[in-house]
Amino acid sequence: DRQLQAEALAEWNLREQNNNARAAYYGTSRKHLGSRLRGPMILTTVTNCYDEYIRRHIKDKNHPDHINNERKQRNLNKNLSKFLKQFTFNSLTRQDDLSDDTKILEHRPNKHDSTRFTNTISNNLSHPNKRPRPSTDTLDNSTVAGPSTNSEKFFIHM
Repeated sequence: DRQLQAEALAEWNLREQNNNARAAYYGTSRKHLGSRLRGPMILTTVTNCYDEYIRRHIKDKNHPDHINNERKQRNLNKNLSKFLKQFTFNSLTRQDDLSDDTKILEHRPNKHDSTRFTNTISNNLSHPNKRPRPSTDTLDNSTVAGPSTNSEKFFIHM
């Protein structure tokens, strides 16, 4: 019984040393070793799947999508969006990678989940409080640096 425990302990110590060496090799801690190893694997899988998907999509040269350039771009973007919905990149770390202390520290039940709400100011492309104002000065009479409304083309020689 004691010999089995000693062998199990020796095997466990060897595994721990192995994992510590792997963590040092990848430049991370033991805590984040799993997510560090999963990251490249997930990225490789997504890249290979996307490559195969696009290769099948553009294989048929007589398809109407390849004749009209605007339609081709629109459909490629639509198909890319449809393809990427299969893969979620919210987090590469799993919850079991975190220690109990870290889970307690990171548990914030009242935190606003910005990934679920799209009506925030940061998600809007147009900012209503920032209006573009045309410059009234030309290149010749401008006293301060800023955008020019001069329609003539000019080159800066260095």
